[in-house]
Amino acid sequence: MNRLFTSELAFVALALSPLASPETAHAARYGVFVGPPALGIGDPNPITFVSPVEYELQFVTERGLEFRAAIIGLSGGYRLSGEWGGYLSLGAGLVLNANGLGIGPSAAIGYDFFCVTVCATAEYFQAAGLSLAGVVAPYALRLGVSVAFD
Repeated sequence: MNRLFTSELAFVALALSPLASPETAHAARYGVFVGPPALGIGDPNPITFVSPVEYELQFVTERGLEFRAAIIGLSGGYRLSGEWGGYLSLGAGLVLNANGLGIGPSAAIGYDFFCVTVCATAEYFQAAGLSLAGVVAPYALRLGVSVAFD
């Protein structure tokens, strides 16, 4: 089986896994974000909307538990939301860049705007991980939309 196809299947399975548990999925936000990641091979490219590397799926529960799935990594963590419309997300997971696959912490800071049921969001994501080749540290600037379900 093609390695890219296998990673896409894993990406979709992780993104849909919260649907398997109705108690967990109640009062949650699902989001799709797009933006160029920096993979350790120079500066990020402009958004093309074609490359699967640019996309990230997010799931956040009402209590702040968060899961992220993207080609540059899979992570889980906790989101602290502020009264000002922004959030800080702290977590850990698998990270990938041009130097290899590693495991380590991740963080994101974002701002939700135009929120009713659908929110537009701008965020900066940074991860760092230890791998056999050393430290991997991809980051991404992303714009996205998320939908809240009650």
